[in-house]
Amino acid sequence: MRYTILVPAVLALLMWFSPGAAFVEREIDPFDIALEEIGLTKPMLTFDYGDMSNYGGDKYSIPLFYTLHSSPFKVEHYSKVFRDGLLESCESAAGLVAFGSSRINEGVRRGLIESPLERVEPLAARDESLYRAIIDLGEYHGVAVAGHQGRRLRREADKVPPEIQRIAALVILSTIDSLHYHAHAFEEAGREFDLTDMYGRVKALATDEDVVDHELERFIDAVDFRYLYTPSQDIAMAVDSAADSLAGLSTTAQFAFEWNTPLGIVALRGAGDDEYAPGEYFLIIDMGGNDTYRGGAANLSVTNWVSILIDAAGDDIYEVQSENEAAFGAGILGYAFLVDLDGNDEYIGVNLTQGVGLFGVGALIDRGGDDDYDGHIAAQGSGIFGIGVLGDVGGGDEYHCYQMGQGYGFTKGIGMLVDRAGDDHYVAEDEDIEFPSPQTDEHNANLAQGVGFGKRADFVDGHSWAGGHGFLIDGAGDDIYDAGLFAQGCAYWYAVGLLCDAGGNDEYNGIWYVQGSGAHFGLGILLESGG
Repeated sequence: MRYTILVPAVLALLMWFSPGAAFVEREIDPFDIALEEIGLTKPMLTFDYGDMSNYGGDKYSIPLFYTLHSSPFKVEHYSKVFRDGLLESCESAAGLVAFGSSRINEGVRRGLIESPLERVEPLAARDESLYRAIIDLGEYHGVAVAGHQGRRLRREADKVPPEIQRIAALVILSTIDSLHYHAHAFEEAGREFDLTDMYGRVKALATDEDVVDHELERFIDAVDFRYLYTPSQDIAMAVDSAADSLAGLSTTAQFAFEWNTPLGIVALRGAGDDEYAPGEYFLIIDMGGNDTYRGGAANLSVTNWVSILIDAAGDDIYEVQSENEAAFGAGILGYAFLVDLDGNDEYIGVNLTQGVGLFGVGALIDRGGDDDYDGHIAAQGSGIFGIGVLGDVGGGDEYHCYQMGQGYGFTKGIGMLVDRAGDDHYVAEDEDIEFPSPQTDEHNANLAQGVGFGKRADFVDGHSWAGGHGFLIDGAGDDIYDAGLFAQGCAYWYAVGLLCDAGGNDEYNGIWYVQGSGAHFGLGILLESGG
């Protein structure tokens, strides 16, 4: 490797030279002056990829890694572009998902020419739209809803206000339009593997290293990730449209609708204080009240591959205590979206929660209030062969996890935590030692707060996997970041980790491999822009 000692130093200088500094405006770049003093130029300040190739291990590498790794002087510009784009898209499920898929080289841009919703919007505007949408869904799956059942469905659906019916129908019909894309994503994999069995193995990826083997690698190669992410954007657009429409409604109507469909339960309720039991939910829409959710917005089986929860108002509690139950924005071999429009909310989960994607897309978007988030492993924006997103639009928020969260990306994955404003506190647990680091057993290896991570196996069996991308983006406020090891803009093994804070008087506490740290061909970035 050439000049490898200088590269981290230059990255550190990039953080130091803020755009507001007077000397940035000079015609002569101070970097050119500094490099000239030691006989170097910017093009010379790079890595030797011939040397790196001796180690191998870059299977599943993502082009963005090489774009930034090959030229450190691009890092600041790209980081600011990512920061500004993500902050602008913070409340849009479709915007965040599209950003994620394009950054991991599986990008599709649905809606670039025409909206995928154009075909289903007129259908959602029909009379008896909820009844008709559920009938259509059943027919697609070969499950006729007729006779006494059909008459009961019509009566129950008629109790739901027409505007809520139309919103629910739009989401249901958009899902029907997406069915064939999702089927294509696992068409080849389904011929070789039992998808129900793989669901369990994939779910264990976050907590059991033994499932990472050659068979899993064959499964990865059989999945068509572009087909996987295509319907995620269509469904996300429908979720955004539904959330925007609900935000404009003011209703005190009391109603309760529940119907079991081939994809899971559809539950629509009015403005009261409701409690939702655990279960395989396809769609929840709740109009208000201080609600308690014991499940929702998670793919709990291969048939429950779409799960959407939209809550319009209230101080809500989202709580699952079981370490085996995914919840609240957990996309596992499918798509899960949770959007909470207002209120001071509490999110409590254990593993696979609050915006995690495992061979799928999981997103939690909270549009307002002071919120508390608590998770254990793979939480709060974690992408593992998938896209995991947590977007919080405003308020003073508390985030707590142990490992693989708060913007964590593993192989072929991207995890993003985007918080637009407020005085926030991010904690990657380092007092209760559950995951002692190889460097010191007195601190946890957190892999959190903007961390990209890969699988290094040149000293095991040679089957290394390049890492993914982990982004933590904070827009404004006086924030505190607490962590142990491998955190706060850190990357390991052909990966990218970015922590970007746009402003405020912030505090960073970490131990080792933190605050812009690259380990073993990783690119770790901390961009602090003001305060």
